Amino acid sequence: MLVGRPYLNNVKVSAAILKEISGKKVRGIKFKRRKNYTRTLGFRPRYLQVKIQDLVLQ
Repeated sequence: MLVGRPYLNNVKVSAAILKEISGKKVRGIKFKRRKNYTRTLGFRPRYLQVKIQDLVLQ
């Protein structure tokens, strides 16, 4: 067993991208009291689903 900190040297990884997934919606709110000011920011993070096909030690 090889343990890398933070990565392994002389290892080649082959992977295939299966699909792109949207994560859960994240909301952020800015608010200023007594000024009638609110601002809502939101986004959905994007993730890639990958399949590891091959690990080769060189």
